[in-house]
Amino acid sequence: MSLNLWILISLCAGFSRAFLLASQKELIKSKYSSLQVSFGSILFAFPLIFIVFVSQSGGFPSNIQPITIIAIGVSGVCNITGFLAYLKALKIEDLSIVAPLASFTPIFVAFGEPLLRGVTLTIPTLTGAIITVIGSLLIVSDNPKDIPQILKRLKETGPIFAVGSAFIYASASIADKTATSMANPYFVMFGVSLIMLIGFGCIILLQNRQKEVKMSSVLRKEFIPVGIFQAGLSILIFPAFSLAPTASHVIIIIQVSLIIDVIIGWVVFNETDIFKRFIGGAIIFCGIGVATLF
Repeated sequence: MSLNLWILISLCAGFSRAFLLASQKELIKSKYSSLQVSFGSILFAFPLIFIVFVSQSGGFPSNIQPITIIAIGVSGVCNITGFLAYLKALKIEDLSIVAPLASFTPIFVAFGEPLLRGVTLTIPTLTGAIITVIGSLLIVSDNPKDIPQILKRLKETGPIFAVGSAFIYASASIADKTATSMANPYFVMFGVSLIMLIGFGCIILLQNRQKEVKMSSVLRKEFIPVGIFQAGLSILIFPAFSLAPTASHVIIIIQVSLIIDVIIGWVVFNETDIFKRFIGGAIIFCGIGVATLF
């Protein structure tokens, strides 16, 4: 029962992530920066997150293990620094270079989790992670033939930041699994979201003082949809981490969001190279099957 439940919840989280990314993409295409969109997403999501936290967890637990607090802190900080590393990479390199290198998170989780949590790395999990990354590379790269050349540039600053963002996000996922294994997942969700809200808020305030961006620019109704999808992703993914055997299983399954993103890009944004993207989506689907069914 629990096995089927975590798969279902992870798939739903993937769908929510896909609609979140699509909504964020629309805002960025209009007039908002990536930083504004990220802060606006967590800002408008937080009231829903708080309501679910209070209703489902019963409030703050009476005794919390120190490792739980550390894991929550690590996850929150990693989600912020991972995003900043990705932005830094984009300032140095084109998206065609950054996006493929930033898609290695499932592999980093697959190898990192046994080292940090002592879980067993199984062949199906590793194979599923590799297959989903191959599918992701096919979707996000402009030309798959350029991937070997991109990988040769890993010593350069831009690619290092791109791979670094994938590694940091993988660390956040492992921390999420660690925390939800010892505490109510909705308490973990609240803690991580609060850190992200404060962190992104401080960055926005700093830019506001430097007159790079106004704080009021994110207090608009356009951010309500991304807030809802951000809340949906958070409300789903933390229970998924709690129920799944490993963090790798969840991270592999939520790559289904890329498949949905391909469909949304085709129907809504009229994006090109759809055939290549659909092949990548099919490969991701195979990777999810390998990781969960074997």
